[in-house]
Amino acid sequence: MKTGFFKKLTLILMIGSLAVGTINAQIQSPEEYLVTNYGKHFTPHHLLVEYARYLAENSEYMTLETYGYTNEKRPLLLATFTTPGNHQDIDDIRKTNINTTGLETFSDNMINEKAILWMSFGVHGNEAAGPESSITVMYKLANPDGQTRMWLDNTVVLIDPSVNPDGYSRYTHWLWRIAGDEPHPSMYDREHMEPWPGGRTNHYHFDLNRDWAWQTQVESQQRMIKYNQWMPHIHADFHEMGYNSHYYFAPAAKPYHEYMTQWQRDFQVDIGRNHAKYFDEKGWIYFTRENFDLLYPSYGDTYPTFSGAIGMTYEKGGSGRAGRAIIMNNDDTLTIRDRIDHHVTTAMSTIEIASKNADRLLANFKKYYQDAINSPKGKFKAYVVKSSESSKALADLLSRNKIRYNYATESQSLNGYHYQSEMNKSFKLEPEDIVIDVKQPKSTLLQVLFEPEPMLEDSITYDITSWCIPFAYGVETYGLNAVPSINMEADYAEMMDMSPPMDAYAYHFSWGSNEAHQVIAAFARNGVRMRLADRPSKIQGKEVNRATVVIMKGDNKHIKNLNQLVIGTLADTSIDWGTLDSGFSDAGGDLGGRRFRLIDNPKVLILAGEGVSSYAFGQIWHYFEHHLHYPLSIVNKDNMGRVNLDDYNVLILPEGFYRLSKEEKDELNSWVRGGGKLIAVGGALRNLSDQEGFALARYATDEEKKAADKAAEAKSLEERLVDYEGEERRRISQIVPGAIIQNKVDNTHPLAYGIEGDYFSLKTSTATYNWLKDAWNVVYVPETFKSYGFVGKELKDKLGGTVSFAVEEKGRGSVIYMIDNPLYRGFWHNGLHLFTNAVFMVE
Repeated sequence: MKTGFFKKLTLILMIGSLAVGTINAQIQSPEEYLVTNYGKHFTPHHLLVEYARYLAENSEYMTLETYGYTNEKRPLLLATFTTPGNHQDIDDIRKTNINTTGLETFSDNMINEKAILWMSFGVHGNEAAGPESSITVMYKLANPDGQTRMWLDNTVVLIDPSVNPDGYSRYTHWLWRIAGDEPHPSMYDREHMEPWPGGRTNHYHFDLNRDWAWQTQVESQQRMIKYNQWMPHIHADFHEMGYNSHYYFAPAAKPYHEYMTQWQRDFQVDIGRNHAKYFDEKGWIYFTRENFDLLYPSYGDTYPTFSGAIGMTYEKGGSGRAGRAIIMNNDDTLTIRDRIDHHVTTAMSTIEIASKNADRLLANFKKYYQDAINSPKGKFKAYVVKSSESSKALADLLSRNKIRYNYATESQSLNGYHYQSEMNKSFKLEPEDIVIDVKQPKSTLLQVLFEPEPMLEDSITYDITSWCIPFAYGVETYGLNAVPSINMEADYAEMMDMSPPMDAYAYHFSWGSNEAHQVIAAFARNGVRMRLADRPSKIQGKEVNRATVVIMKGDNKHIKNLNQLVIGTLADTSIDWGTLDSGFSDAGGDLGGRRFRLIDNPKVLILAGEGVSSYAFGQIWHYFEHHLHYPLSIVNKDNMGRVNLDDYNVLILPEGFYRLSKEEKDELNSWVRGGGKLIAVGGALRNLSDQEGFALARYATDEEKKAADKAAEAKSLEERLVDYEGEERRRISQIVPGAIIQNKVDNTHPLAYGIEGDYFSLKTSTATYNWLKDAWNVVYVPETFKSYGFVGKELKDKLGGTVSFAVEEKGRGSVIYMIDNPLYRGFWHNGLHLFTNAVFMVE
């Protein structure tokens, strides 16, 4: 009886296996399905999407969803691979894992534990072998052989085949347009000369691989919602690098962040050994533990690491310069097929080792979150962020990252570490202050984002070395040794003013928040004329503070229904605003006097094109379109001579390596004197530095320059017999990969309106300018200053007594010098105030 049963069972399993084999045999390979000569030319994104949908329709091992859309409305895809049986229980698998983290609690699911892997391809669009490789990986998983089916039995593999479809399309469509029938491996052929702005970045030229924590971009925002719904145990991020490099995989280079667990460090080695086994068999060249560290928290390897996963970057030589084939410096020819094969090998190896170590992955992931909740890392038990114009924006960042916080509803006297002064001091916790308990699922990420200065085990790093959120957002913050024992709530209700009376004499609103930026931009966009208080005044018993924006009925006779427009714009905001029935002051200045000057609504022009940093241009472009929602005109540098500058009153020169001719600089000088406002950022300052007609100079006096030259000569003489081996260490003494520098602020100047206390600037370049003559040094580094993150000793010695942001008044206009980039990567929130002030407030 039992024997007959087992015979029948065996027969059923054999039939099922044959049926699956029949289904899989019907699935066409990429070479068979795609019309692009797969493996020899790149696959446009729309065809990648088509093939992914074809696989999902024809495989029991795969499902596909569209989790969002890019700025250019291309779909963002997530493919899920596992066995058909696991697919039936996929929601239970996901909920089981989320229950483990404590981020949510589900009670309606059956416990079903599987190792979960997430693979991201093509975050940099012109690293096109990533999406190409994803096509083969998806085919192998949708049409699995016996070994792969075994791996999928205890794993769920999530694949994002093209993280950056807009950049990928920009690159592949360009290459298809200019390429001939055969590849041209000479590095000087045009298929290796990608034009500006290149395909690396997204629509707004942001590097999405630096945006995981900040989520400034629509692709990141949508992806992180899905990521936090899964919380994978392994995340592998597939990249490319310079074409003369070979293959890089884990373990990563130092420095590691100190909050990485020993398990995370050790398992990277295990994964690397598994990859090496396959590369050794094939004779492929690779390296580990070089270049790519695990410190900066907003990468595709570090962010997952600080979320409990094994986060890894895989890099293959290639990128935009490689085209379809290119001759390397070892005389080998690197082809698309080489790049695909190497990435596919590490992808499948990652799945293999995850399957073989599923129990260890699950156990250590569970322990990670138990420790996060019960015994979190870091020296503080709680944080308090004082309520301010910027604290709401910080709360939004915490929410996007699933970091829990509450608002105080009562007052209490406390003592804690004060970030801005680096001292323990007493303070008063008040209603609407943000309180963050460190004991929570995302405690490690929280501690990393809030740490003033990460510990660096090696000062040779790949990216910025400090990102402290309290400094980035300009919010007063305290670290506490205990959680305050007070009543708190998850949100607070804001008291809204009642609607003001009709036909008010004037309206006023406070300055300094994101909402205020957007409100002033909305009014300017609608042609509303506004005034700016440059001194405190008192009118009708009301305090009208410096930087208050005033809208007067008398200035806006051209606008019908002014009252309705103003109320409709301000009523739904949390901005402090109100009305005035008279322009006569009790103290200070009258509304119609010189203390309330008219703001010129900006007509903005920005340079773009060859020589301009696409990153810097994109940051400004995105700022106008997604922060201010305000129009700007874009002109390529080469077409500058065709523009009538008198049609604009604001011109922005982004960072870059372009050069302005003497005639162009003379024209700018004349335009500024006639009332124009020139905003020059970072590398653009080379066009103005030490030039006739501009106050910008590296040294304020001849004596300063002579002293600097003398010091440089003495150093050169001292280093005549230094050892060759120490050159890298000596070089980093003169650089800053990205560090926070304390600046003093003249907050009576319009450029600094809304900035309270010191300004902590993110410095990413070695450019220094001593305090300027004949200009307002509005934001400057004092002789003695605090810094966070790595700054080379020689550079640090030069920073004291330099300026970071200055304004030169010239005729009826002004030049604003931005030595540091206040919009860097879009996450330095406090820099938004500076840039908005430059656009609207500075005359």
